[in-house]
Amino acid sequence: LEYARPVKPMNARVDLAQLRNEAMARTPVPIRIRVEKRFADGAVATGDFELLLGLAANLVKNGVEAVEGEGVLTIEAGREGDSSFLAVGDTGTGIEEADQEQIFSPFYSRKETGVGLGLAYVKKIVELHNARIEVASRKGKGSRFVVRFPAIDT
Repeated sequence: LEYARPVKPMNARVDLAQLRNEAMARTPVPIRIRVEKRFADGAVATGDFELLLGLAANLVKNGVEAVEGEGVLTIEAGREGDSSFLAVGDTGTGIEEADQEQIFSPFYSRKETGVGLGLAYVKKIVELHNARIEVASRKGKGSRFVVRFPAIDT
């Protein structure tokens, strides 16, 4: 339902470290998964905190679900050049190269119980914030999703 509803972001300054922390607090992570948090000063974006929190929590949830057994989940907020980013990585099952083109499409899922709207919703939120999302994944090695936000004055 969240995916289908029209959304108009309430833009404000968003501290990506706070966003990262709240996403982690909202999403249960089993003890078998070690969490690494990284942060660089000045990691800020302009956006709707609640929408971005949903985006971050969804990426964390997907990362947790991808890790079978013990593994690592990395969530970081940082700056590169004059823009900021939020990244979530895991040491999970990874995504087949052929599937990477489709993962943001509505109703596409490789999970047995997946509906296929989680990453479609993430992409919608990314586009509403004039940001972009990148994925790097290798089957059996894990995935890393990076959301890059337009530059703002810090």
